[in-house]
Amino acid sequence: MKDRVFIVSVASVTILCAGGVVYTQIPAVQPFIAQRTDVAVARRADGERNFGNTRTVAVRRDGSVSETVQDSATGAPARVQIIHNASSGEQVITDERTKTKTTWYLSKDAMDKRTIHPVSSCKGSAAGKMLEYDVYLDEVDEQIGDVKSHKKSWLAPVLNCFPLRYEVVNESNGGVFSETRVVTSVALEEPPTALFDVDPSYVETPPSAYKQELNRLFPDKFPAAHPSVNGDSAYWASRRHRLP
Repeated sequence: MKDRVFIVSVASVTILCAGGVVYTQIPAVQPFIAQRTDVAVARRADGERNFGNTRTVAVRRDGSVSETVQDSATGAPARVQIIHNASSGEQVITDERTKTKTTWYLSKDAMDKRTIHPVSSCKGSAAGKMLEYDVYLDEVDEQIGDVKSHKKSWLAPVLNCFPLRYEVVNESNGGVFSETRVVTSVALEEPPTALFDVDPSYVETPPSAYKQELNRLFPDKFPAAHPSVNGDSAYWASRRHRLP
């Protein structure tokens, strides 16, 4: 019996076996920490509103994602975390203004959609470099109901196709909403656990109670939500997916 021959490439591992059969293993998730600035504008008949924040996006080797947002909607920047934990199947939102956390336990399929996966290539066509990384421009046009959307993403293969720039314009009978997200720096390293830690003193709170507390603290910025859109039914239903 002939010995197998192993050929190792930089981007992936290619195994050439006897008989000429080739197997390729897609590379592992590239961990990184990115700083991003988000700006949005809503134009309606009654006027124009501008939104914006800065955030730290962290990706771990297991595909878990954390977004730490410095939200200035209520004045001084406040820390809001959105954590997708691939190992536990949890999605958690924390807010230092309310000292609360809201935890969903996602099904395997739902968590898989929120997890960063290793890639061998990105959608779109080559579009030069951003922050010294090769990027591919992917453009998508779609319409859902009366909302017509045009989306542009500059995807970086080395960052698991994470977009270094993203633009969207949504047009509908109600007006025009546009958003631009721009990554300003990237560090290719495993993020610190602090970006995924949840303050143990924060109180677990359903979505409706979280919104009520924001409304109580900042009534001008967070108007009372209609009971039919509080999100509690999905929150409580997620309990059936909780891992033992």
